[in-house]
Amino acid sequence: MSGFTSLIGGRNQAGNSVRTGSIQCRPVMVELPKVSTSASGISPAALCERVDLLRLDATRCLDPRRQAELGQFLTPSSVARLLARLFAAPGPVFRFLDPGAGVGSLSAALVAELCSRPARPERIEVTTFELDPHLTEYLRETLALCEAACAAADVTFGSTIHGEDFVRDGVYMLIRDWAGYTAAGPKIEIDGAILNPPYKKINAGSNTRQQWDTSLETYLASRETLTQQYAQERQMRRIPVRLPNGTTLNLTPGGQNVLVEQIVHEFLPRFAHGGEPLYVGDTGDRFAHYDREGLAELGVVIESHGKIPDLIVFDRGHNWLLLIEAVISHGPVNPKRVQELQELFAGCKVGLVYVTAFFVARGHGEIPE
Repeated sequence: MSGFTSLIGGRNQAGNSVRTGSIQCRPVMVELPKVSTSASGISPAALCERVDLLRLDATRCLDPRRQAELGQFLTPSSVARLLARLFAAPGPVFRFLDPGAGVGSLSAALVAELCSRPARPERIEVTTFELDPHLTEYLRETLALCEAACAAADVTFGSTIHGEDFVRDGVYMLIRDWAGYTAAGPKIEIDGAILNPPYKKINAGSNTRQQWDTSLETYLASRETLTQQYAQERQMRRIPVRLPNGTTLNLTPGGQNVLVEQIVHEFLPRFAHGGEPLYVGDTGDRFAHYDREGLAELGVVIESHGKIPDLIVFDRGHNWLLLIEAVISHGPVNPKRVQELQELFAGCKVGLVYVTAFFVARGHGEIPE
């Protein structure tokens, strides 16, 4: 038994039997080598083999009554590897959740799968939940093995163990920022999850299911209240833009809309006196103002709004159509952008004027006083 940490409820340092409750655990007749965390650690295949030995060792000492109570099922390596192969290629950083980790068989299988692929992630992060302290000790050993396998594959690795019931507390664990709402307790950002469905815990008659339903109802009620609150705040922070014809638009706060408001209120009265805005874009609602008939009279029919300038203004005095870009959307009107706009407004009956609006002149050349 040399080279292996002692496990709760498994065996002591000498390899003797340890009695856990009413379960008599026999010594394991398998030599488990020390874990190497160097770059020459272990291969993905060896990782799954070693973790499966941990699974067999942990299974010997599970109390059948507690196992039934918690719905514990320690996934065999063959099944774990099958599930792991179903994951699509991740990005540079892959963060996944193992909500009923046990000894970590599923986590190890997924780490082994990702490390064995030609296109590996640069970093793997796993968040695990395991309520049973006995299995948590095995889980720690598995995660150390995962770190060694990642080091051998030149992948950095990070892991977290939560000693909590994920199903009971999970409604508060995976809530991302939504309409500005931040849940109490830890937030977990993940790209995927690997698990066996907790059939025992989600049974309609289980205490955990009842706690889940109660927690979910509480969250949904608070979310509705907070949604209304943040909707009111967003409405209060909207940017009012008064068009020359007296119409007031309430633009979404943020994005280029602060600049759009200045264009309408400051630029148009000075440089396009009498100009009629036929289109005004909005960060939240692209068509904040869209005079389809007015554009059609000028020979302009826009099928897609993807490359529409932020403002389209008709200057009747000069018979010009001003195509105004706020610099933080498509950027300055360069030759490529001019060509795109010429194609979009090919049927226009009046002259086209290309305008780029900036918040400040710095970095965009000198603007005369």
